[in-house]
Amino acid sequence: MARKLYLNLMWHMHQPYYRDPVTRVSSMPWVRLHGTKDYLDMPLLLEEYPRIKSTFNLVPSLLMQVEEYTEEGLSDELLDLTRKPAEDLSAEDKLAVLKGFFMANGPHMIEPHARYAELAAMRGAGQTDQALAEAGKRWAAQDFRDLQVWFNLAWVDPYLRERDPQLKALVEKGRLFSEEDKHLLISKHLEMLRAVVPAYRRLQDKGQIEVTTTPFFHPILPLLCDTDIARVGMPGVTLPSHRFSHPEDAQAQVKTAVEFMQRRFGQAPQGMWPSEGSVSDEVLTAIAQAGFAWAATDEEILAMTLGRSLEVDGYGKLMNPDFLYKPYRFERDGRHLDLLFRDHRLSDKIGFHYSGWNAEDAAADLVCRLLEILDNPASGECPLVNIILDGENAWEYYPQDGLPFFRALYQRLSEEERIETVRPSDYLQRFPPTSQVDHIFPGSWINHDFGIWLGHPEDNKSWDLLGETRDAVVRWEAEHPAPEDRARARMAWHSLHIAEGSDWNWWYGDDHSSALDGEFDRLYRLHLANAYRALGEPIPRQLFLPISGSKAASAWLEPSNFIHPTPEGRVSHYYEWRGAGKLDTARMGGAMHQAEPFIRHIHFGCDLLNLHLRIDARKALHLGELPDLARLGFEVKFLDAPERRARVEFSGERAKPRLLVFDEAGLLMGNDGARMAAEDILEMSLPFSLLGLSPGREGRFIVTATQDEVEMEHWPPSSPITFRVPEDDSEDLAWTV
Repeated sequence: MARKLYLNLMWHMHQPYYRDPVTRVSSMPWVRLHGTKDYLDMPLLLEEYPRIKSTFNLVPSLLMQVEEYTEEGLSDELLDLTRKPAEDLSAEDKLAVLKGFFMANGPHMIEPHARYAELAAMRGAGQTDQALAEAGKRWAAQDFRDLQVWFNLAWVDPYLRERDPQLKALVEKGRLFSEEDKHLLISKHLEMLRAVVPAYRRLQDKGQIEVTTTPFFHPILPLLCDTDIARVGMPGVTLPSHRFSHPEDAQAQVKTAVEFMQRRFGQAPQGMWPSEGSVSDEVLTAIAQAGFAWAATDEEILAMTLGRSLEVDGYGKLMNPDFLYKPYRFERDGRHLDLLFRDHRLSDKIGFHYSGWNAEDAAADLVCRLLEILDNPASGECPLVNIILDGENAWEYYPQDGLPFFRALYQRLSEEERIETVRPSDYLQRFPPTSQVDHIFPGSWINHDFGIWLGHPEDNKSWDLLGETRDAVVRWEAEHPAPEDRARARMAWHSLHIAEGSDWNWWYGDDHSSALDGEFDRLYRLHLANAYRALGEPIPRQLFLPISGSKAASAWLEPSNFIHPTPEGRVSHYYEWRGAGKLDTARMGGAMHQAEPFIRHIHFGCDLLNLHLRIDARKALHLGELPDLARLGFEVKFLDAPERRARVEFSGERAKPRLLVFDEAGLLMGNDGARMAAEDILEMSLPFSLLGLSPGREGRFIVTATQDEVEMEHWPPSSPITFRVPEDDSEDLAWTV
C-alpha cells in the first residue's frame, strides 16, 4: 500500500467566562458574536465535504455561556443596546453605540457593505468621547438603527447569511431598517446559538468529527499545580510572593470538564488540548487519571523534551522531521497517555499568513507543503501532521470570513488521495505509538514557557490575590461545616475556578494589550470579589484597585471648587452642591451590569476640614417610599492606610439612619464631627481628622450599597475616586478616578 500522510485539523474554540454569576449579565459580547460568525458555520460547512474529518476542541466555559444565552436569557451590553429602539437612545446610549458597534474588521466586515461603510465615514476618525458625541449629534434615529442592524448582521458568517432567506433579504435591503428587522436579526442570533451544540453532536455521531475539550475555565494547569515550575523554562523569573500549589484545583477543572462534555455529547471526550498547550508531568498524569486517551501540545515542547533542535530551511520546511510527525506514549503511575505534537509553522500559516493570499493559492500551498512532508522518508511510514490553532479569531482577517479558503482547502484535500484527514482517536487505534517519553518539558505553546501568565508584576499580583482568595474560601469552609452552608461554599468555589482561567493574565503585563484591558482586569477582580460575596465576607480593598496599569475612562465630573453643604437629607437649594464632582452611574458602561443601578448619582467635594458626599438613590430614603429600608446600607470605603469605613444603617421602627465609622481593624470608632442625614437623598460630611488624613495626604474611596449586608453594587466599578486633602484655601484640588 502506498504511503499516506494523515492530517489532523484541530480547531480550538474558546471564550473566557464573561458573565457575572451575581448580576447574571455578560459585559462582553464575544460568545454571542463568535457564535454567529464562527462556532456554527465551521461544522455546517464540513457537511458539504463528507471525506473531510476534523477535530473540534470545545472549552466548557464557552459552551456554558452559549446555553445561558438560549436557556437562561443571558444578555450582554451590546445586545441590550441593540434591543433599545433607536428613537429611545439617550446621549450616553448613542456614545456607547458609536464606540461599540464598529468593533469589526474594517476591510472584511465593514467596507464590503456600502451602508456600514457609509456609517463608519459618518462617525469619522475621532475616537474621543467628545469627538464621538459631536458626530452623534449629526445622526438621525434611522442612522443609529441601521448601525444597530449592520453591526449584528456583519457578525453573522456569510455562509449562514446566504443559507437563510430572511438574513439574505436584510443584506439586500441594506438600509432604512425597521425595528422589526432588528428584532428579527436578534432572534436569528439566538436561533444560531441554539444550533451550535446540536451541530457538533450530529457530526460527532456520524463519525466525521472528534469533539475534544480543555479544562473547564481554561486554566494554565501546570501553574495551578505549582507556580514554581515556571523556573524550569525561565530560570531567572520573578515568582509571585506566595507560591500557588493546588493540583487538586487542576484535577477539579479537568473532572468538571469531562462531566460537562459527557452530558452534552453522550460520551466522554477522549482527547484534550490543555489550555494554551500547557503541560507538565503532573498535568499529564492528571489528564490520564481522568480517563483521557490522548492529549496534544506544541512541537517546541517535544524538542525541549528530547533535546532536539527544530531545523528549518528558508522555505519554512522542517529539515529533521524524523521525530515530530508521530505520536508518543507517556506512562506514569500505571496509566498511559498518548501525546500528539502540533506543527507550529503550518498552524501559523493558516492563523497568520494565508489571510492575505488568494484562497486557491493558499490552499495549494498548504497541500504542497503537506506532500513535501510525505515525500521525505524521514517523516516515517504513516506520518501524522497536527495542525492545531484558534478556530475563531483568524477568520475576520480573511475575505468572507475564510469561506473561500475553506472551500478551496476542503476540495483539494477531498481530491488528494495521498492525504487522509483523520480523527486522532481513529489514527491512534490504527497506529499506536511506538515511541515513548517518561518525562515532558513543562511549558506552553508560546516560547515553551509560561512567561505570558507569570513573572510580570501585574501577573504576580494577580496570582497573589488568587491565592489569598482561595485561602479565605478554605478557611470559611472549615469554619462553616453545616449542610446549609454548602451552597455558599459552592458559589465561592465556582467564582474562584472562573478566576483561575488563563485569559485574565493574558492581558496583564506587557505581552498583550487591547482597548479592553481594563475590562478584563475588572472582570478578574470581580470574580474574586464574588467568592467573598458568596460567603458573606468583607471584600478586601485590593480587589477594588486595578491591577492593570491602564486607567479607566472617566465618566464623572470633577469638583470645581470648595463646597459647604449642610446635611439635611434633601436638596435645600441649588447652590449647596454647586461645584461638587458628580458620578453618574448610568454612564459607567453598565459597570455592575444592572439595567438600573440602585445608586443613581454620587456627588462629592470638600472644604478645608471635611469630605462631603451625597448619594442619590433610585428611591427616596424615607420610610414611606421604601418600606424595607431597614435592610439597606450604604458604605464609604477608604482604601488607604489608615483604612476607614463610614457606614450608614437604617434601624428601628421608623428606619432612622445612623452613621457608624470603623477603623482598619473593623472596630467601631467615635464619629465626633461627622454629620449625616437621609430623607430624599443621603448626605454626609466626614472630617479629614476622623479619616486619619492630614493636609496634603492622598485618599481613595468607593461607595457601596448593601441589602441584608450583602453588597449590591459599588462605584466606581474599577478604580476608586482619588483626592488630595487641601493644604490651604486655594481650592486647587486634584481629583482622579
